[in-house]
Amino acid sequence: MSPHRLHLWLALGGALGFATGFVIPRLTRQASPPAATEAAAAPAKSSREGGGSNSKRGAAPPSSPTLTPDELPVSTDTMETLLALEGPDLYPRLGLWLLDATEEQVAAYWEAYHKKTGGQPDMWLKDLIFTQWAKKNPRGLIETAKRYNEEGPAWWAWTMSDPDAALAAVDSENMRGFVLRSLSNFYPKRALKMLEEDPTLARKLDIPEIAEFVGKKDPKAGMDFLTKYANGSDYGLRKTFIRWAGKDPQEAFEWLSGRGKDQSLRKAFFDTVGYEHPEAFAELADGMPSGAMKRELESAAFDHLVSTDPDKALAEARKIDVPLLGAQRLAQVASEMVSEHPEQALDLLGELLGKCPDASYRMKMVRYANGASGGGYALPQVSELVNQLANWDPAQTMEIMLQSEKDNPGQGAFSTGSRGSGSDQVARTWAMRDLDGYTSWWETQTDTAARDRSAAQTIEVLTEKQDYSQAAAWGMRISGSDRQINYLSNTLSTWAYNDRNAAEAWLAKSSFTEEQRQNIRRNFPSNSRNEE
Repeated sequence: MSPHRLHLWLALGGALGFATGFVIPRLTRQASPPAATEAAAAPAKSSREGGGSNSKRGAAPPSSPTLTPDELPVSTDTMETLLALEGPDLYPRLGLWLLDATEEQVAAYWEAYHKKTGGQPDMWLKDLIFTQWAKKNPRGLIETAKRYNEEGPAWWAWTMSDPDAALAAVDSENMRGFVLRSLSNFYPKRALKMLEEDPTLARKLDIPEIAEFVGKKDPKAGMDFLTKYANGSDYGLRKTFIRWAGKDPQEAFEWLSGRGKDQSLRKAFFDTVGYEHPEAFAELADGMPSGAMKRELESAAFDHLVSTDPDKALAEARKIDVPLLGAQRLAQVASEMVSEHPEQALDLLGELLGKCPDASYRMKMVRYANGASGGGYALPQVSELVNQLANWDPAQTMEIMLQSEKDNPGQGAFSTGSRGSGSDQVARTWAMRDLDGYTSWWETQTDTAARDRSAAQTIEVLTEKQDYSQAAAWGMRISGSDRQINYLSNTLSTWAYNDRNAAEAWLAKSSFTEEQRQNIRRNFPSNSRNEE
């Protein structure tokens, strides 16, 4: 079971743990029959989504060490005191009370509790009540549960305590589904045998739960079982694979390699191994031929090296001759330094830009078979580093970026709406967090092209903040009316949609000619929000 799987406090066998400091008692204080052994060994579960249309899933308490029956005190609660309880104290005290309650008392409590909750009982409490009730009079439980639209959880509870009787008694195909799912959870060995005899039961049984049983000693067997029976669902497959990858990365990776491009499991593998066994990436990469998977493993191995030995990682990054890869690795090392050694990180930014001048904005495009395409930064690690440094010291970071773009003319060519070049990224970050400081820096710049690029970034930031008048004012700082119109087009159109009167008023007072104003108005939407 997954670590977060919450334990249900049920009387199963001699040793199922009672939550929040007690043990869920059995129906009697005598030894349980041998038939309960398999269920007692299984982690506690609930009827979950099969739990009736009126159930609420509250938070279940964590499990506690098991006590023997003789160590349990006798409950001093009454039905009235239990109904007055709220919160986590209710569960252990109700469980203790149910041990010695009569069937009539259990039924009376259920009726009163159901009424108190407005017909929306807590799922875990309901399962606790039903499981104890099923031990006293399962057919009485079923008949009562029907009146409350809770028949499914009642069959679930009966199956847990007496699978033979429940299987023999169930006479509805829908309810048989609850019985079979409960059997899968609490008696997986028996459920597996039934499945082998009748494979069509895969539609009714809880396949991921049986797979967990199958894969406990042999994860590969569990994965193969799921591949055979999961019927296209990857929930159980992913869950079992994650456990396997955490236990044996090498074997899990070999199995994964034979499945082709399974992106979901591939991501699960890297996430799991990266968290539990990051040192395994380097060994796995060494055994792989060149290709995308080897590069991904090497990248993951380098991530681990950066976190454990940054000096060695830096030395390895500096040995790389391929500019793009070298810049990526240097950026990874620098990002780790920003919080404690930002000056060194800034130096590394300059170093990686010397190795790969377009590292901060190089793009990659993907074209799909259906004709669609998508893109993004080729080196998101560099973009992230630039943003980190811009938040630390935007002025110094901007100086580094502008110098790189000056030394490599054409590398950071700006186009309307672009956020690609390094200086564009810094300008946006700076303007977002400190517009006054950014404005003061901007006013000292003498390079007209650089001023225009930076002003364009400020326009975008202010437009996103819906500060249209300030955005328009910045647009007028750009050199030349044609360039002003080009950069302001989107802002004025958005402004006109949100408040056409205000946009028109600003346009009327602008220094544009009437012909230019008419050209601008052609891009205005036909209606504005305040006219809808």
